[in-house]
Amino acid sequence: MVQLVVAFVLSRIDYCNAVLAALPQSTIEPLQRAQNAAARLVFGLRSHDHITPALAQLHWLPVQFRIKFKLCKIHVG
Repeated sequence: MVQLVVAFVLSRIDYCNAVLAALPQSTIEPLQRAQNAAARLVFGLRSHDHITPALAQLHWLPVQFRIKFKLCKIHVG
């Protein structure tokens, strides 16, 4: 299940991170909600359950930090 979510959801969130880096937080929030929904799907969490422990257990950075990480990775590597 995790591999499917990573393949179909996170790959789309990570696509074109260079463009996303310049966007305001209000534009990134829907992407964060999509990532949260994917984590809830993997763990079977309800909408009012805390998402941070699930993201940590999956080793998924929040979207704003994923964007920064990918940009640094591209710049260095």
